[in-house]
Amino acid sequence: MANQTFITNETPVRLSDTEYSLVEAPLAGSQSVFLNGLLQNAGGSNDYTINQNLITFAFSVDVSDVVLVNYIVERNESDSLLSALASKKELIHWCLRKLGAPVIDINLDDDQIEDRIDEALLYFREYHFDGVERCYLHHQLTASSMILSQPYTNSITKGDILIGQTSTARGYVYDISEDNLTIRYKILNGKTFIVGETVQIEDSQNTFTILDDSRAVTVGNLDSGYVNLGSKVISVTNIIPQESSTIGGNLGGMFDFQYQFALNNMFNLASTDLVTYDLYQRYISMWEMMFRGKKGIRFNKKTDKVHFEMAGFMPDQWVIFEAWSALDANTYVEIFTDEFVREYAYNLLKMQWGQNLKKYSGISLPGGVTLNGQTIYDEAVEDLKTLRERLRSEFEFPPDFLVG
Repeated sequence: MANQTFITNETPVRLSDTEYSLVEAPLAGSQSVFLNGLLQNAGGSNDYTINQNLITFAFSVDVSDVVLVNYIVERNESDSLLSALASKKELIHWCLRKLGAPVIDINLDDDQIEDRIDEALLYFREYHFDGVERCYLHHQLTASSMILSQPYTNSITKGDILIGQTSTARGYVYDISEDNLTIRYKILNGKTFIVGETVQIEDSQNTFTILDDSRAVTVGNLDSGYVNLGSKVISVTNIIPQESSTIGGNLGGMFDFQYQFALNNMFNLASTDLVTYDLYQRYISMWEMMFRGKKGIRFNKKTDKVHFEMAGFMPDQWVIFEAWSALDANTYVEIFTDEFVREYAYNLLKMQWGQNLKKYSGISLPGGVTLNGQTIYDEAVEDLKTLRERLRSEFEFPPDFLVG
């Protein structure tokens, strides 16, 4: 069997001056097409024709014109809510229908609707455990660099000191590119080289000029002390340096606790109970923290930057950040069907509707109907409060999951 769903105020996708595309194909004859608020007549000799979900106007429509369409779609009863709400637009239609559309005219502007839906999705990703996922982000650390105005013809080696003649900046040379045009270095005195200035090699008369371009001098991760992770990262909980199995490497090589434990005790584990094994692991963890420590990290999701101590790191070294990242609703469309997202978005729209109507409280409409926006607003506010309390008590990660 099939059921019918009313889609209200859909803005079709503009394909050309005359063609617009709907999300779904309307039930035959059920569509109402509005151009700048005026109802258009369907038919070959009238304003437009429709074929499946494609609307073709008989005249050119300006890009600034507003096209809105109401229509009915038919879905099988086997179609689940999961397939019915596969985009933000479909979630909007669901919320408006729950508010009473099209039987009741919902006094909301398109921008208000978009803002409230975005607010619901933002709250979901901030506090709901299904709105984020643990991820491991890799990044190759960069050194500061300068581009020269012309290839450097003299000798320059790792460890040479650069001195800016104008900026007085000092830099330790890591290397120079094969074309002798780009030098990578580490800032030594906190000052930055200036584009177009002359730079001298310390203890020599050799000089060169930096290219006079705003992109010629770049401050790398090793000098800035941070890595930009992007706006989707919610929290950073750990940093994992590039591993090395050599003596003196990041894992300590043969002096690593894990290595020594495996070398000396793994053979005996077959005849040892798991309690002993667990105690060994706890000792190892304590020794690691006492002798090697843990690299401190500072992250603020408003800046998208993770700061950490760069001492001991080298250019081109890879680091891995253990982090929590927000899910993209456009990629993972099941977010739109989540119970909390649906109810929270619905009540946000209801609150906005009530807030709009409150400004006309007491005005009588034809037929003796009186607007009561305050009641609609108060109901929505109370339901939102209940939803927030439920989210924070049932669906939020404990604080230590996201501390970083």
